[in-house]
Amino acid sequence: MKETKDFANWTEYNDWNIQNYSQFSVINLNEIEGGIVRAEYVPNEEWAVEAKRLADEKEAAAQAASNPAPAPEV
Repeated sequence: MKETKDFANWTEYNDWNIQNYSQFSVINLNEIEGGIVRAEYVPNEEWAVEAKRLADEKEAAAQAASNPAPAPEV
């Protein structure tokens, strides 16, 4: 499940990330209001499943592109 956390600055975010790196994968970072850092993250296990799904989709698309369907006969 995606969670969001705001940090006062990049140093605060970096400290949190170092402490939680083994548990969470950050999926999005935004700097808002001139310094606040908003991080979106998921547990590493969830990210591993999503990363595999994305890789499988990319591989399927590449295979489809390299094996186009034959043109219909007229």
